[in-house]
Amino acid sequence: MMAETALISLGPISARITCSSELKPTLRTFPSCENTTRDRLSITVTESHSAIPNAYETRRASSGFRIQTPFYRGYFRPDTSEAELELAPVDANLETQHRRMYGGLRCILSLYLTELGGAALHGCAVRGEEGAHVFLGKTGAGKTTLASTATQGNVLGDDLVAILPDGTGQFKVCGTP
Repeated sequence: MMAETALISLGPISARITCSSELKPTLRTFPSCENTTRDRLSITVTESHSAIPNAYETRRASSGFRIQTPFYRGYFRPDTSEAELELAPVDANLETQHRRMYGGLRCILSLYLTELGGAALHGCAVRGEEGAHVFLGKTGAGKTTLASTATQGNVLGDDLVAILPDGTGQFKVCGTP
């Protein structure tokens, strides 16, 4: 089987996801920022054939970031906009491959936004008449409930919100997966 490739939108960033033959890029397009130049990431995802250590670590290395969780490990190189993710093998006690891929992509997106002077926040965002409103809170605080009360088409995101400077001293707020 050949590798499969998908182009997805992660808020202000587009990413080309290339999965090894045993994985499928089961991700969908998410809302994009208006009037934002899209940066492009190239992310290669493979499945490990050996156990990944049960450790959490994200650290800066000479050429970028090294990422390690019990679910995935990899590298992210901001200077080349390239990332590699290796997903832990399927295990009845761990999450599905789709959730592992999603977690790894969130981690890479967070690192990338930080490098650009932005941030990825766990929250909900809705479009208002004069800008966006971002609501932050811990799990169960009501962010998704709040987003569901907004007029259709005005919800930017109800889980992960990308905030990115637009070069004029203002920030763009974007929905992400």
